[in-house]
Amino acid sequence: MFLNSLILEHIRETNKYRIKEDFLYKTTRGFKLTVPAGTISDLASIPRLAKFIIDDNDPHILEGAVVHDLLYGMIRETKDVSRLRRNADIILRDAMKELKAPYWKHTLVYYVVRVFGGSHVKS
Repeated sequence: MFLNSLILEHIRETNKYRIKEDFLYKTTRGFKLTVPAGTISDLASIPRLAKFIIDDNDPHILEGAVVHDLLYGMIRETKDVSRLRRNADIILRDAMKELKAPYWKHTLVYYVVRVFGGSHVKS
């Protein structure tokens, strides 16, 4: 559940955004996550193959993508990549459900990040 509104500031001449105020999310399992003010996000990094179906700026994914970016950043600092990455991808899917994304859309995004997301945690 999103506990407040997402406030973003576009970073000039980039495809990135700065979170202006702490952004709070409570997972379906009751864990509270805070995306701290100042965090940089590229929002939804949709692979080219999927962009004709899902827009980077789709309102069904933006807020969940910010939380997902935070979690992937945390995963880079740990060794338990497989389990944590799967949980981050599930949280993104659940966030999209909360944002009333149609079944086909949150399911497609979930499988796209499962297949292509690994390259973003290995950097």
